[in-house]
Amino acid sequence: MGSGNGAAILGKEPNHDRQFSSEDVTLREDPDTNIAFTSHHGDPQHLGETIRRFIAGRQGHGVRAADHAIYAIFHTDPEISGPDAYHIDLATEIRRPLTAADAGVEARTIPVGRGAVPAL
Repeated sequence: MGSGNGAAILGKEPNHDRQFSSEDVTLREDPDTNIAFTSHHGDPQHLGETIRRFIAGRQGHGVRAADHAIYAIFHTDPEISGPDAYHIDLATEIRRPLTAADAGVEARTIPVGRGAVPAL
């Protein structure tokens, strides 16, 4: 479900013409994973601002992408729901409980299960 460099992929323009096959995806079993996340609601044109806040918060708390899984959790597709209803959570694996110093992020657990990891 996650990868160490997922946040970098979020900053790229989507290639809607790319064709994917089952060989482009690896399935794996993932354990329960505790995450801290920042939500983005609204027009994807403003997603860059949310990404910058997410990265700054992660780095400010010493959570390095090289050492912690990064997740993009898509709740909607703007092409179907429209840009105003767009919702994505940007998340990082955490190994400690959140405290008051972690303002601006929320905690959640991604439950054990099978995950798909795209080959990008």
